[in-house]
Amino acid sequence: MTRLIRTTMLALLVVGLLLPATAQTWIRNPATTFAKLPPGTAHPEGITVGRDGDVYVANFDVAGSAGHVVVFDGNSGRLLRTLTLTTPTAPQPSNLLLGLDFHPTTHQLLVIDFGRANVLSVNQFTGASTVFIDGPGHRRRAQCPHV
Repeated sequence: MTRLIRTTMLALLVVGLLLPATAQTWIRNPATTFAKLPPGTAHPEGITVGRDGDVYVANFDVAGSAGHVVVFDGNSGRLLRTLTLTTPTAPQPSNLLLGLDFHPTTHQLLVIDFGRANVLSVNQFTGASTVFIDGPGHRRRAQCPHV
């Protein structure tokens, strides 16, 4: 009896592996353009949506000299502003920005600065930035009491 069960299970496994598998997906055509990046910001790397519905895009530009975050209206795709990230002290943020998101409790805009190995807290209207947390090998801790 046990041998019959094993043989049956093996046969079902083989048949299951031989049958064509179909994956469910969504229709991706036709794709539509939501927004166009302004000149000088051709390398979008990170994207997030704020509580206000605006879309924030981090720019990773190896040829650039400053870090930029581009902000679009979430409904129309209209360009609202381009933030040039700045800090009150040297060094300034790099031009190599990766992911970004809003902190879940403080709602600060946080941007990964790959070039400086840190995470910045960025004013979402002016671009004024402070180091939120340094990367490996640095001593600074997060600038947020909720972390």
